[in-house]
Amino acid sequence: NPVGLASIRTNNNRKMNFRFNTYLEATLLKGLTLKTELSTDYNFNNYYYYQPDYQFGIKTSDTRTSKWTKTNTKYWSWRNILTYNTQIAQKHAINIMVGQEMSHYNYETQVGTATGFLTNTTPDLSAGDVTSSTTTGSRFVNSLASAFGRAFYSYDERYLLTATIRRDGSSKFAKGNKWGWFPSVALAWRASQESFLRNNEVINNLKLRAGWGATGNQNVSDYAYMSLLSYKTTPWGTGVLTGNTANPDLTWETTKSFNVGLDFGLWNNRLTGNIDVYFSKTNDLLLKRNLPKVTGYNTVYSNMGETANKGVELTLNSRNIVSGDFTWSSNLVFSWNKNEIKDLYGDGQNDLGNRWFLGHPIGVIYDYTMVGIWQE
Repeated sequence: NPVGLASIRTNNNRKMNFRFNTYLEATLLKGLTLKTELSTDYNFNNYYYYQPDYQFGIKTSDTRTSKWTKTNTKYWSWRNILTYNTQIAQKHAINIMVGQEMSHYNYETQVGTATGFLTNTTPDLSAGDVTSSTTTGSRFVNSLASAFGRAFYSYDERYLLTATIRRDGSSKFAKGNKWGWFPSVALAWRASQESFLRNNEVINNLKLRAGWGATGNQNVSDYAYMSLLSYKTTPWGTGVLTGNTANPDLTWETTKSFNVGLDFGLWNNRLTGNIDVYFSKTNDLLLKRNLPKVTGYNTVYSNMGETANKGVELTLNSRNIVSGDFTWSSNLVFSWNKNEIKDLYGDGQNDLGNRWFLGHPIGVIYDYTMVGIWQE
């Protein structure tokens, strides 16, 4: 009787969320500003469940069950940015920025379950049978610290140069592997600002650009680099064993990419769009690979292999009719992408157990080929 059970059960979920964002910006000198930003996101969840004993016709239950769950997440980040802007001889624009950022995330959960209550009036966990009560809990903490800088130069709004560099440190990696460098550089030429196109009746915006950069990825489980303990119940009592396969050599996954692009606007921007062609290579991929069953473990995180990614993206926007209260516009988006595994273990071999094959994307479907039904 689902309706009857729902009417006698206690299901209370109490949540409290606290979000706070603020910043302070000050001008220290002419062209020099300092901005500090602070943000927090705290969540406190408490869930209370109780099912009393019941009798609905021939369906009865003598068990009284209580379950309390407490889950808290705490996140904060603090960023400081120092920016300098200047203009020299009206044609040279310079922008220099340096900054640092730190963030911290904390997750905690506790679950308690009890049965054997003497009465339905005391659903508190401590009133249950201590011999059958269970408690579990876990806690995960990770932090990220970053320092970064950027320099931008523009000559007469025609020739643009941007260079950036950042250094990130993650608590998800062991000592000696926590930090990574990630630089980038970009060039652009706004041809529509040149004298031979400045008053062109058809082309009012034309910009050619190219860029190269490196980015990092730290998306692994917390504490994957170290051995964790796991508790197991045995006929002889509670035992402790290693709960995972540690890999202290884990480090940042790095993607280096290069792209060229074209931005354009025609007929007073009635037709606008951009074209991008990109190539990227990712090294030291952070992957969870399967292990042979004889090891006693299922998976392990590893830095391995190399993948390549290339593609083309095209976007067109048109204002077909703009008249009074009526506007008709169109958007066209086209993209093509190909990614493949270039290397796994350095021996030119596929990994059948994990379904990874050189020359193919990660995650391809590999199975038997169906040839028909055996008729005899």
